[in-house]
Amino acid sequence: MRMHGWPDGVQTLVLHGAADTCNHPDSSRGKESSFIGLYQRQELEGVGNFPQREAPAAGAEAILAFRRKDWRGRCGQPGVIRAARAWSPKAARRG
Repeated sequence: MRMHGWPDGVQTLVLHGAADTCNHPDSSRGKESSFIGLYQRQELEGVGNFPQREAPAAGAEAILAFRRKDWRGRCGQPGVIRAARAWSPKAARRG
């Protein structure tokens, strides 16, 4: 996320429990523009605030599937993070 005013460029998988009443799933929707690296968000149905405890198998499979993806179309080589678009402070202020 934009901790320092610029988008994050690391590979990011957001796993959010669809039944989370502490941190509503809406809080993680629509955050794609805060990331220039590979980004994927997934809601886990029937899971609350602790996906790692409530659905460890589903969480592990989501992580493994994310790591297995062939990202070449987006970043040049699997596992290599490259900016999806050029970033500049001026562009960040605009959008």
